[in-house]
Order: sequence, then C-alpha cells, then structure tokens
Amino acid sequence: GKCFRLYTREVHKMMDDVTVPEIQRSNLSSVVLQLKALGIHDVIGFEFLDRPDPLLLIDAIKHLFALGALDEDGRITELGTQMSAFPLEPSFSRMLVASVDLRCSDEMLTLLAMMSLENLFYRPPDRKAQELAHTRLAELFLRIDTDLARWLTGDHFMYLYIYEQWLRNDCSAGWCKERFIHAKQMNEARDIRQQLEEIMVQQKLDVISSTRDKSTKYERLAKSVCHGLYTNIARHVKQQPDKRKLHKKPKGEEAAEADEDMPSRAVDFTYHISHKGVMAMVHPGSGLMFTQKPPPECLVYTELVHATRVFIREVCSIRPEWVEELHAKRATMNVDRLLGYTVQEVLERANPVVEEVIPERQQEEETALLQKLSQKHTTDDAAEAARKRYLERKAQQQAAKKRK
Repeated sequence: GKCFRLYTREVHKMMDDVTVPEIQRSNLSSVVLQLKALGIHDVIGFEFLDRPDPLLLIDAIKHLFALGALDEDGRITELGTQMSAFPLEPSFSRMLVASVDLRCSDEMLTLLAMMSLENLFYRPPDRKAQELAHTRLAELFLRIDTDLARWLTGDHFMYLYIYEQWLRNDCSAGWCKERFIHAKQMNEARDIRQQLEEIMVQQKLDVISSTRDKSTKYERLAKSVCHGLYTNIARHVKQQPDKRKLHKKPKGEEAAEADEDMPSRAVDFTYHISHKGVMAMVHPGSGLMFTQKPPPECLVYTELVHATRVFIREVCSIRPEWVEELHAKRATMNVDRLLGYTVQEVLERANPVVEEVIPERQQEEETALLQKLSQKHTTDDAAEAARKRYLERKAQQQAAKKRK
C-alpha cells in the first residue's frame, strides 16, 4: 500500500531534500573492519559512493585499534581477522573472542544472542497487567542478582538467566507468557546463538562452558564484556537525591521508553561518562533498578540514549582496574601513524578546495546562457503571434456565419 504523511509547512521546510545516507550518520567501525579484512588498507583514500564524515572515520579507526583489531600502523591483526568473521558489531565480536581466553565462551554466545534482540519483553495494555509485568521483571532480576558477588550486578546476567530458565522449561511459550516475554524472540535468540556457534567452529575457537567453576563464572563473563565495552565506561557520582525529581516505578517492559518514570526509592543511579563529558542515568528499563545492592562504582554500557535526559542501557558492573589495564594500550596510540595521514590531511581530502572559474570560461558560459534565454523569448513571441492569427480567423468565420 501507500503511506501519506502530513506535515505543517514550517516542519516541511526544515526537512532535508533527501535522506542523509546511513554511512554518513552511523558508526563506521564495522565498515572499516570489513574493508581492512578485504585487504583495503587505505580506508581514508577509499572512494565511497557517499563519503562519510572524516571525523567518524577517524573515530572508527581509533576504536578498532583500542579493541586490538588494528596494529599501530593501522593494519588488521589476527584478532581483527577473527572479529571480522562474525556478523556483529566489533565491540560484541571482541567480547566473544575474549571469552574464549577467559573460558566462558558458551555463556557469551547466549548473552550476545539475547543482546541482539530488539524487544525481549512486551508491555500489556491493561494497567493491572503492567504492574504484574513489572513484578515479574523484578523477580527475574533478583533471582540471579542475589547469587552474584556484592559488587557484581547488571542486565547481562539477567539475559543469561532468562535463556537458561527458558531451556530448562523446554522452551515453553507458556513460561514466556507468564513473564511477559516474547516467545518468538526467544526462538530467534536460539537461532542467532546457533549461527554464532557455527562461525566459532569455522574459526577454530573453542566453545567452553564455565559451569564447572560457578564461583568465578559471572566475574569472568563480566571481564569479557569489559573487553568489548571498556570504551563505554561510566563512573558513579554520589549526589544528594532531589525528592522533587524522584519518579515512580517503571511498569512493565517499557519501563522501556526512555522518558518513562524512575523508581521511587531514594537511590541515585547517576553516572559520569568522562570521554563524552556528560552525566547520565541508568535507563528505567534496566534490571539494575531492582537491585538491593549499592550502586556499582563503575559500569560499562551498550547504548547511550538521548531523550528527556541522557540514559545508559544494558549496563554491567566491572572492576576499575580492568579498565586501567585495557586503557594502557590506548596510551600508546600515534594517530597519524595509525591513519597513514595527518588529521589535517584527512580533513582536506574530505573537503577539497574548489578551483576558481577562469574569467574567459565564465564569460563563455554567460554568453551561452543569454543565447538560450533569447531563443526562449523568440519562441514565446512566435507562439503568441500564432495564437493571435488563430483568434482573428475564428472571429472572421463567426462574422461570416451571422451574415448568412
């Protein structure tokens, strides 16, 4: 069918004539990694159909270096080649490769499959049902949260717990319905997990379960997550809660919408994101809102959401010393060497100086334009003269008929 959208004149004037190409407004890390894996080393000089923002391109290359996918000369590493084999964001594929060394890759496969889902929970329309959904979500989170160390908490462990419980209940759609979980999404997670596992076998990466060592199972999983998301770090900021700004408890999954209400208990979940220079709050749809533990000192997050406030989604607590170890690599970064160009050269390539039009050439173009306009006027005059002649003949014919 067809969809017709109505806008006011003012809003329509504010719109772009054409949609901005996705490559010019999205994260380029995956694009750069795939180009490097194909043997295209000079990504800066690559002829894109729609050239992306050079600053986004620089950020993507720096990010891949931080993940270990590129060496100091900007060439793809063995780790980067392994990462490029997975249909995942580089941060996620880095988590998966790190989990092999930390001996928890089986659990990481499950976690990444669950993180790939768009809408795991659904929000019922009825108010009472929303309150029940809210309670069920809290129960799911607290059952796993109480088994974790005091400093350890986060959404990732809840995702893993949900998938494991779903399997133990024979992948029951009824079990999902009782907990307001989309059964189709769980089936999709199983398919994604199987696909990722097949790729791991092709890449000769071991699928190792950490169930034999439950005491450190979740800590190793958190450290694997940190390897991929350590650039998305947020540190807790202790503030006096403002009672006027406290919100109600989230109801149902969409506690999910970013501008939904916050829980009413006086616990401050405000975090500082230093590399972006912003203050953010844990998203209301996060299971962390139900924890009985103190707010974690240090978190990594999957997504930054800009709504009525700035929120961080899919959070996981980590130890600060893990980040310090990983940040040591970034301190050795030589940006010019990594890019193969100076930053100034990159910017100049993206915005070449337009040569001035030669005066003689400009005169020729203006003369040609005037001739076209003159021809147009001549054509218009001829059409008007023909019209007058036609009207005169028609008037003469009518006068002749009246005489008869």
